[in-house]
Amino acid sequence: MMPDFSSSTFYPEGKRFCYFYMHYLIVHQSCRKKGPWPHHVNVLAGYKNHLADWYIRVESYDQFDDYLHRFMKKASLLEELEKYTLKIKNETVKRLKKIPDDTRELKKLVTYYYQQIENIILVAGTLRCVDRSLLKKFKSILPHEEAIALASISERPSFTSEEEKALLQLALQLKKQKRQPTKQDVLPIKNTFCWSGMGYYNEKPKTIETYLILVKEMLKKDPQSILEQRKQHLKKDLTQRKKLISTLSKEGKLLAQIAATSSFLKDYYKANTNEITYHGEKLFTKIAEKTHTPSEMIKDLLPEETNNLLDKKEIDWTTVKERIKQSICITDEKKISILIGKEAETFEKKYLSCQDKNKNSFKGRIACKGRAKGKAKIILGTKDFHKLKKGDILVVSNTSPDYIPILTKAVAIIAEEGGLTAHVSLVSRELNIPCIVGIPNIVTLLKDNEEIEVNANKGIVRKL
Repeated sequence: MMPDFSSSTFYPEGKRFCYFYMHYLIVHQSCRKKGPWPHHVNVLAGYKNHLADWYIRVESYDQFDDYLHRFMKKASLLEELEKYTLKIKNETVKRLKKIPDDTRELKKLVTYYYQQIENIILVAGTLRCVDRSLLKKFKSILPHEEAIALASISERPSFTSEEEKALLQLALQLKKQKRQPTKQDVLPIKNTFCWSGMGYYNEKPKTIETYLILVKEMLKKDPQSILEQRKQHLKKDLTQRKKLISTLSKEGKLLAQIAATSSFLKDYYKANTNEITYHGEKLFTKIAEKTHTPSEMIKDLLPEETNNLLDKKEIDWTTVKERIKQSICITDEKKISILIGKEAETFEKKYLSCQDKNKNSFKGRIACKGRAKGKAKIILGTKDFHKLKKGDILVVSNTSPDYIPILTKAVAIIAEEGGLTAHVSLVSRELNIPCIVGIPNIVTLLKDNEEIEVNANKGIVRKL
């Protein structure tokens, strides 16, 4: 029987291509009601041909306040969350250094890997809920949307900007030496950042060849000037932030501190998760070897199904294919349910269908001020990157580090996700690209090549 959620509200929390195992663990982590970082909300998610669409399900928006209150009562919890993230990453990478050949030991490692992935996803789940409560509170104490974006800026750079800085510094050094980069030049950068563009689907790690191309492209530009521009832009933002915060109450200052640290931690979480999945590829390769099953198919199995595969038990591949084609994952207290086929289709039509297809203008929140006109390009993953040309407007659910190579082509960005800690909010300011966030279903409401105007001074997107 299909559950009734007529009294619940669904808040969109992200949309991206994703293997089913990762999708399932993102949903399942909300079942954690005890232990570190317990949840007070549930998650619901749609899934169609590897495109996952996640929602937080609550009876009252006040449920998000429980998350923020934890950190307001004890600000050092943010530092604990950072240490927890690093600990999970370090422990997991260490275990993945040596993949056992023995099937029993391999099964233990599989179980451990899935548990650790879910453990680190708890960080993102917690930060997303803190984000929603912060946004509500900021709207009541800050004068305008630009102030909300300013209050959330972290002094610590994102993983993405650190990678760009390393490449620019190398390009500057090579320019002074009047020579082209060698593999040895880029090797330290590759070893530090190669997983930066990975995600939850089939995004590949960067190679030495990739970094050689990137440095050669930067050599054609003025790396010194770009480094200075980035430095001055951040300095300007931090000066404005300091001035803004000086006007806030003691509680307002605490909220701004939590927001800035959360922005950094969200990016920090993603960098560490990417590093785990990078090393996890060796695990999937070994399972594929043992079971004579392609690793891409294994990544679409539930955790228990992977162990069943290693035990040479029968896998219901028909159900697996139906789940991929269309399914709905629902959490309720400590359990998770999966609807497939007609049930999933009916549920989506009843609760998740888009109602605003005939609108010509849309209001969102300002992430980075500015104005632009251009053609909309809907980009849902790396397979769509070829569509974006210089001068286009990037329309996304959210960006992630793998989007960085195309971001500078865009004259503006529009995103469904509206969180203070969303990657698109962070990186649009770092790159100074006009950006509006928090417009639900915008990737459905706009079409490729549609002429649009982005007024990120007022938070309005308009079809022309």
